[in-house]
Amino acid sequence: MSNAFATLAELFRYPEASPDPTQVTLNDDARLEFDEFAREIAALDRHELQAAYTSTFDLAPSCSPYLGTHLFGAAGVERGRLLAGLRAGYARAGIDFDQREVPDHVAEVLAFAAHEETEEWSDLVRLILVPALTKMDALVRPTSNPYRHLIAAARQTSEAASCRGGSQ
Repeated sequence: MSNAFATLAELFRYPEASPDPTQVTLNDDARLEFDEFAREIAALDRHELQAAYTSTFDLAPSCSPYLGTHLFGAAGVERGRLLAGLRAGYARAGIDFDQREVPDHVAEVLAFAAHEETEEWSDLVRLILVPALTKMDALVRPTSNPYRHLIAAARQTSEAASCRGGSQ
């Protein structure tokens, strides 16, 4: 599943060019969502895709990309602990995260999940990814936003990994 997390992480980053969703191993439900996302974004040019990303995750976002906000709110001690813990986890794993982003950005956490297979990794998936992606999915599921499929695929992939207790 590390390939799945890595691919999903890249698709959650701001689209500089039209993405090329590569073949990735996903469970059946996540595969259906991923394929729908690929189909819907294929119909968009780069500017339309960037506008969709921005309206989803950036300017007055319909869905914050910061997982800690879904779990603890935008500010507070708990989110601060999460940010510090993620930063320390990235450092221990030797991963340089995108300094332009906050450590709990969904792309950064998924990229981290693609590299780790420890107890810390299992806790990250179970306690952070699954609950935050579930809340994100509930926010965008009723919309026609193409990112609803990517969020659902990430949620389902995280749930499957959490059930197995590992990324492979």
